[in-house]
Amino acid sequence: MQEVTCELVPDTSPAMLGGSRASVSFASVHRNDPRLIPKTLVNRIRMAYFQNASLEAGRYRIGLEDVMAHLECVQLGRLTRPGRILNHISDITQAVACCKGSHLAWADLHAEYETILTNACLLRLNATEAALFTRRFMLDLERNSRLGHRDLQPTMMSYAGTRPMRMWLTDRLLGRLETTLQGRQGLTREQPRCPEDGSRMQSVAGLRLAD
Repeated sequence: MQEVTCELVPDTSPAMLGGSRASVSFASVHRNDPRLIPKTLVNRIRMAYFQNASLEAGRYRIGLEDVMAHLECVQLGRLTRPGRILNHISDITQAVACCKGSHLAWADLHAEYETILTNACLLRLNATEAALFTRRFMLDLERNSRLGHRDLQPTMMSYAGTRPMRMWLTDRLLGRLETTLQGRQGLTREQPRCPEDGSRMQSVAGLRLAD
């Protein structure tokens, strides 16, 4: 099967002119292989979009064409059980709007998930550290998504909509947290032990800078 080539260019549409210059447009996606997403699934996605996500898309000023282009870029047709996208059509619509630089979509994303993600971090961090780590993760997610490079992670450009947005974000957040904590433990073994109060301050500072 032929690869899909995605050329992502700055979006200069009137709706996005007030946003970041790095906002991504999917208008230049080249569909080299129309079989990438089966036609029957395309029709079902179209129906689900107009039934469940068209109002949200209108708020974000994106269209079905943007959603379909994104799904082709993530090669939905090659994923296991691509039909699961039908259960998360609102999530994928929000992800596409975020990639295109919609301030409203990002505001909604922060409001909907930041507390949930912070609570997930409480399994390994105290409340202050969890809030700091989650905030940094969300800022990196927004920056990378706006830049439009798939090799920068995390990024909304990798979201295919086959899982709920909540689970997708949580997996990536906790994966980064585990990597950060392992790196911090390695540094602790190499350095003299700090006093208890100094250790806590160093821990919080490390989370501010951790990638």
